[in-house]
Amino acid sequence: MSLWQSSMRSFSKSNPTKTNTRNEKLGYTNRLNHIVNTSSSIPPLLDMREQMKKVRESNKTLPLSVYNGTTSRVK
Repeated sequence: MSLWQSSMRSFSKSNPTKTNTRNEKLGYTNRLNHIVNTSSSIPPLLDMREQMKKVRESNKTLPLSVYNGTTSRVK
């Protein structure tokens, strides 16, 4: 490779064209979108107040250890 070719190659790397820059940005965006779309979705967090309300209103018999874990009162 000649000195001229190597200098032109290094110049094009340090000063990319608008088309190359746009294509790199688009490729990065496409990769991010692919990662987001293929990753498993995280289920939404449950409202623990509503869940605790359901447990307390339930007529099921609960072990004392479970009940003690759902209340702030110390017995």
